[in-house]
Amino acid sequence: MKSFKFHIVLILTVLICSLTPVLSSAQHIADSSKKVNVISQKKFKRQMNKENVVILDVRTPEEYNSGNIPGSILINYKDSTFAKQVNALDKNKHYLVYCKSGNRSNKATQYMLSNGFKRVDQLENGYAKWEKSSGKSSN
Repeated sequence: MKSFKFHIVLILTVLICSLTPVLSSAQHIADSSKKVNVISQKKFKRQMNKENVVILDVRTPEEYNSGNIPGSILINYKDSTFAKQVNALDKNKHYLVYCKSGNRSNKATQYMLSNGFKRVDQLENGYAKWEKSSGKSSN
C-alpha cells in the first residue's frame, strides 16, 4: 500500500513538473507584444559607427570567438545572467542586436524593449548572413 501511494505521489509530481515551463529569466519576462524593428545589413552598417550606438552580440562565447562584428560586445542570451547584464546597460543608447540567424536576437530585442530600452534594432538574418555577404569579422 505504501508503495502504491509513493508511486501516485511520484507520478503527480512528475506530471506537475512537466506542465511547468522552464524558461530563462529573460524569456520569462520578455513581452512578445513588442514590435521588433528588423533592419537590413545595409542599414545596420550605416548605423554602426554613429554616436551612442552599441552593437550587441547575443550568441555564445564560442560563437563570438569564432567571429563577430567589429566593435560588438557579447552578452550571451543563453546565460542565466543575461537579464542582469542587459539591465545594467544604458537604456538611452541605440542598440543594434544580432545572433547567428535572428532567433535569439529577436527574443533579446523583445526583452530589451519590454524593459525600457528606447531604441533597439535587430540585424536581419543574423551573423551567418553578415559573414557571407560582407566577409568582415573580428576574431
